[in-house]
Amino acid sequence: MKLNILNEIPKELLSCSVEQLHSLLGGPTLIHLDYGKEQTISISTLLHGNEHSGFYAIQDILNQISLNKLSTQYNIALFIGNTEAAKENIRHIEGRPDFNRIWSHEDCEEAKIANEVIKYLEKLTLFCNVDIHNNTGKNPFYACINRIEDNFLALADFFFDNIVYFTEPHEVQSMALARLCPSVTLEAGRSNETKGIAELVTKISSLLNLKELHLKKNKKEINVYHTVARLRVDEDATINFKEIADKEVDLSFIKDLDELNFKIVKKDTFIGFINNHQKLWLESKPLENCFDDYFEIIENKIYTKKEMIPAMLTQNIEVMKSDCLGYVMEKYEIL
Repeated sequence: MKLNILNEIPKELLSCSVEQLHSLLGGPTLIHLDYGKEQTISISTLLHGNEHSGFYAIQDILNQISLNKLSTQYNIALFIGNTEAAKENIRHIEGRPDFNRIWSHEDCEEAKIANEVIKYLEKLTLFCNVDIHNNTGKNPFYACINRIEDNFLALADFFFDNIVYFTEPHEVQSMALARLCPSVTLEAGRSNETKGIAELVTKISSLLNLKELHLKKNKKEINVYHTVARLRVDEDATINFKEIADKEVDLSFIKDLDELNFKIVKKDTFIGFINNHQKLWLESKPLENCFDDYFEIIENKIYTKKEMIPAMLTQNIEVMKSDCLGYVMEKYEIL
């Protein structure tokens, strides 16, 4: 596996499908479009091969630029990530790392590619970095940042009203780029939804002609959440959403679990049944289980122990096992 670096857009990229990208590009590709501007906007997409909205939004924008229907005040450095996984419409290739967990100097082929991308971007004058994702559960559009600084807040608030501040997992692309420029992760709903793609096209087109990042509102008016822990399940767990006490199943969650995302969930809310307590835990930091601080189990029923705000709760069992069931958040007060 190697990183391809291009200085122009392959003509076929303007019309191909996500599934055709691997045949066209052959692997992870950084496309540096130098329009003679002083600064560059870094954009990444398809770090997860089953999250397509970012690619189709960028494809639309590149078509507009090529037809002179859209101008830009910035050069563009576009990183197209896991094309092999995109071909199969899966998050990542089985047995290989997640492309959004390789940005902190791990010793694997994918991490070496991530390091090459960073070294290339370090030579540019970056205005900002935008990493585009989708979720599998029901969530509003939201933007994630890793630093509570004015320019990071301004960038996130430029895109979406809901902002999530997180520091774990720390191996993500947006955190690696945060030392170079204001950096944001965009979560634009479910993959391929028309509304999400259209919103990305509108916002990124405007970003390409934004003169400066500035806060549009008082900091105390910005809606910021802070992720405090990640809800994990064992990769061997048996799981369903039938909401029944089935002794043959390790975990049986309520049918509409992802309806709780970005809502205030009250203390003593029932979320499902558990038969094996080792199959579910809440990770505040790697190897730190804080499950008992937020949940309690009474007669194999799982209840919330305190008020909380979940995010990214999913009913996709593959995503749940390879990444997480979801996150626990709290409102974050900006001083």
